[in-house]
Amino acid sequence: MKKTLLLIAGLYFTNLHAQLPTVQQYQAQQSSGWQTALSTLKTDSQYTTDLEMLYDKVTPFAGLYAYNETDNNASNAQHFKQALSELYRASDKLKFESSEILQNRLKAHYELQRTARTQPYYSTIVKVGIINTAISYLNYNEEFPNDGGVKLINGVYVPANNLPPFIQKQVTIVSPLEELILTPANNVTYQFNTSEIYQWGDKQITTMTADFGDGVTRTLLQNQQWMQNTITINYPTVNENKLLKFNITYTDGSTLTTYAGIGIGSDASVNSLTARGTSGLMRHNSTIADSNGAIGQLEYRIFYGDQNSNNVLKKPFIIVDGFDPGDIRRILEDDCATDPNCIKANKDWGTKTYESVSFLMKYNNQDKDLKAQLTALNYDVIIVNFPTYTNNLGQVIDGGADDIFRNGRTVTSFLQKINQDIKTNGSTEKLVVVGPSMGGQITRYALAYMEKKHQETNDVIWNHNTRLWVSMDSPHQGASIPLATQADLYFLGELLGKDDAKSKYRDVINSKAARQMLLTIAGAGSNFYNTQHDTYNQELIASGVANSKGYPVLNGIRKIAIANGSLSGAKNVNPSEKFYEIVALAKLRSILTFGIRIAKVPAFRINNWFMPDKNSTSMLLQNYSKAPEGAISWNLTNNLWMGSLDAVPGGSFNAADDLKREVYNELEGTNAFSSPYGLFPYLWTGERLIVEQRIPNSVDITIAPQAFIPTHSALDTNGFSDWYQPIDKNLVCTNQTPFNSFYGESTNMGHITFTDKMVDWLLKELAGQPQIPSFPVQANQLTGASTVCLNTNSTYQFIDICRVPSAATWTASPKFK
Repeated sequence: MKKTLLLIAGLYFTNLHAQLPTVQQYQAQQSSGWQTALSTLKTDSQYTTDLEMLYDKVTPFAGLYAYNETDNNASNAQHFKQALSELYRASDKLKFESSEILQNRLKAHYELQRTARTQPYYSTIVKVGIINTAISYLNYNEEFPNDGGVKLINGVYVPANNLPPFIQKQVTIVSPLEELILTPANNVTYQFNTSEIYQWGDKQITTMTADFGDGVTRTLLQNQQWMQNTITINYPTVNENKLLKFNITYTDGSTLTTYAGIGIGSDASVNSLTARGTSGLMRHNSTIADSNGAIGQLEYRIFYGDQNSNNVLKKPFIIVDGFDPGDIRRILEDDCATDPNCIKANKDWGTKTYESVSFLMKYNNQDKDLKAQLTALNYDVIIVNFPTYTNNLGQVIDGGADDIFRNGRTVTSFLQKINQDIKTNGSTEKLVVVGPSMGGQITRYALAYMEKKHQETNDVIWNHNTRLWVSMDSPHQGASIPLATQADLYFLGELLGKDDAKSKYRDVINSKAARQMLLTIAGAGSNFYNTQHDTYNQELIASGVANSKGYPVLNGIRKIAIANGSLSGAKNVNPSEKFYEIVALAKLRSILTFGIRIAKVPAFRINNWFMPDKNSTSMLLQNYSKAPEGAISWNLTNNLWMGSLDAVPGGSFNAADDLKREVYNELEGTNAFSSPYGLFPYLWTGERLIVEQRIPNSVDITIAPQAFIPTHSALDTNGFSDWYQPIDKNLVCTNQTPFNSFYGESTNMGHITFTDKMVDWLLKELAGQPQIPSFPVQANQLTGASTVCLNTNSTYQFIDICRVPSAATWTASPKFK
């Protein structure tokens, strides 16, 4: 351990960024650094080929230094794409193509497959990719820097010890380009196309046979000619992983056996059934376009009331789901089971803890079900989800992370439809609308927008007909994800080239909806405050009638809010606290003066701290990458009046712990077959990178949860000096919230969590019994003598009537009568 620490300290501090660099800055520095480092070796023409594919230039997430060896010889789609990305960049983008180009081509292919799934019969075609290339890396061992084929002198590698300066290695990867597919009839067609075959170097593949997991060996390539490049397999069993085995002979006569994995599932959508009392999954296209003419879309299910035997909508209770990039949280588990992308995105798929919207309505250790309680009261529960779809302009829209205003207009259109439906069905019920998380922003806008349009047009179609709106832990003043965690995604993805981290940074942190809600965003430069949130908030405030502050206020609507964060000021973490440290190293062989040695080469290191307190400065992040790229250090001065957004009370979403687990699990002992259908216990891919988990010292130790929706944001408070302040008073009484009532407890709960007391409070509101605000009352608010004597007068009073939930009603105990 001590030697590793010294090694990292000596390797990383070549260059230092005092903030997050742009991708262009980082790549320019990388290019310049390597130009200098290789300047001597480039003068010798015998090393030209070695320099054409120098693997040292990239962070080796795909583990190609040791690939095709016994403990690291199996791939899958994700690994293949990562390897392609690294080889493309290792060649200075002169060979092969970027993984983004490949992925865009595959998206078009699989979009055709998805469309075909609506037909009664279709063929599931899976493209298979081949990478066969020579790579080189420097014969340099940081543990023994003077004993390899090169020495590093003043930042320049020079030949040494009459040993080869470079080590050559052949890498061959064959893999399906999809991790999981669903098939209606157990048939899968594997297809090899020249566009997905990447070869470079003298050692070409001349013969290849394959077993696609059905026990039959087929000759695909012979004498460098394809015997068959399209093979259809009829699997006897599915809903499991398949082990694909490829036997290869090269032009030099050498051979290799390598493996890949793919999950094959049964397409449940072909014979899907609708449960009694539940509608099918229905889609609604908005009738209200945005300023560009784009039409939004949502999908929904209706869970009819228990006494609604005809399944005719009469008493709507509408829940509009929140932020869900990639549409991985569906209404029911069955909805996810029909989409391979949804299954792949859920690490807990196949367990009883898949977090569908319906599952999240269970509470008290899943012993109670709010949805069932509502249908027992004969509410027709409508759950709305925002899917990924192609709109009328041909744009692919990730609905769960799309523009809140566009989703809001779609919900407006949907509420118009629901009101028309219940009128047609002879019902005079008014709507109950619930917005958890981002759903609270969407429904707030939709209802306020309808009131404004109704006032402008006097057209009854804009009457929302809503009696109760429930905002459930929604970010009315913004949400927060730790800046250090955001910066890690930027560092790993945009700078170091980890494809899945890059996707998360772009599709989650930089999604339209996230930029509307997040108070801070980590990106290039030193400014961290997200001004786009201010722009969004100003537009939201202006969306309703005059003096409404963007809230629905007309036609008798009652507005109540539920906060999952502590109302007593409890904190889960401390400002400036260090919460995460990890070191990743790669294995490679070095030829030294005393023989061949397996070396551990530092790949990257991450150090993270929580945001400092207001008006304070402290380290937020120190991340290191391989020389010559250098180190990134972010010393943050927090000028936000609210305080440390990580530490303030709030409903929590543990983004830091999620990142910790993903980084560790993807790099340490990655299994190529870790899809939802279980594992192959006899074939592990081995360590792509060696991971040293330091803080916390075990991946199984959970990082303390951070505030995601600050309590003050959920209640949209005003008049507080910071967001640490407890909410120990009736905010309605003091006019410090726009809501008619609110509920919270003394502890910080997970974002969108229900408790017995919370549900009891909500059900009474539904029953037409307006509830007083629920908050912790301080005992010292009541003044008066501690004892009462006979024949004497004693006066008791509350210091501030707004410090109790409602006006006091005094009664005497029977002991005083």
